[in-house]
Amino acid sequence: MSSPPSPLDPYASPTADPDHLGTPHSDSPRLGYLVLGRHLRHLRECQDLAPGDIADRLPAFPGLTSRDIADLEAGHGPVLREAAAADRLRFLLRAYGAGTVAVADFHQGAAEAGREGGGRAWPDAGAGAAHRYQLLEQDAEHLLLAAVTSIPGPLRTAAVERGMWMEGGEAPLPPAPTSQVLRILPTGGCQVCRIYRADLLADQNVAAVWKQAVAATRKEALDQRIRRPGPVTTLLIDEALLHRGAGSSRAHAEQMAHLADLVRTTRLQVRVVPLNSGAALRFDTVELGLDGRTITANPAGTHTRYLGGEHHALRFARDRAHDPDTSLLLLKKAADGTLRRPDRQPW
Repeated sequence: MSSPPSPLDPYASPTADPDHLGTPHSDSPRLGYLVLGRHLRHLRECQDLAPGDIADRLPAFPGLTSRDIADLEAGHGPVLREAAAADRLRFLLRAYGAGTVAVADFHQGAAEAGREGGGRAWPDAGAGAAHRYQLLEQDAEHLLLAAVTSIPGPLRTAAVERGMWMEGGEAPLPPAPTSQVLRILPTGGCQVCRIYRADLLADQNVAAVWKQAVAATRKEALDQRIRRPGPVTTLLIDEALLHRGAGSSRAHAEQMAHLADLVRTTRLQVRVVPLNSGAALRFDTVELGLDGRTITANPAGTHTRYLGGEHHALRFARDRAHDPDTSLLLLKKAADGTLRRPDRQPW
């Protein structure tokens, strides 16, 4: 028999609430509809369209108003659910300038969002999953990142990226023919959405462009976030990561120095969670605040799992972590080679 989930495990299966909502508030949209709705809003804004423009393009939805479109994009899901059930989702997505890839993606998402208990936990494995997560992270009021197995991609140095490819025994993706792809894309919006709307993700070269664009835009958005005034973005690092290299100790030292520099020059705050703190991190997770709502996400490649409601594991770990000044000192020691392992031996 498998052991029950740890109370600190943010991915313990929740018990569905009677209304299948993500929070105790009855007017809170289900998680899946919230995420999909924000994606629709992004697709519309990328093309300089207003909610009324979408409503005018939908003769298959008589009586649909710009207010209905705004509600749909805010995560209130009856329009999306009913469109999927009545096989009219293709008309809705075409009004947003998207094709068959997007229709299949949203069909899958709407089906998952409608499942029993899906209001509080939502797995997103659709074609647009990585971009949807990026959009939520970009719009969040606060970010609490947990790094357990590796530093998050947007904060890694190039040397560490190369080291991780070498450790994995894989060659980096070849430069994708971006200029050739862009010539056949629809105009308007970000490069990621243009590829998605154009039904090109089945092509291997275009998929490479897509992955590179998602990574680049997320890196740029996080960099802008930690450099502008506003709430601090906190990165929780498991203490073991201070002793773990990627490819070489030199690359690891460079990464630690890079993080220390970000702490000094941006609004990124790094907190090191001691191994004996009683708050061991188990996943590379993110807690983000969205419109006053707390959402925990586990982004892994092209798949993201979301959990709604108040899950205190990351904040518990933050409270048990070293203070910012001590954590910065540990980063500096890891960078210059004077940090000692738990067994008292320098790395």
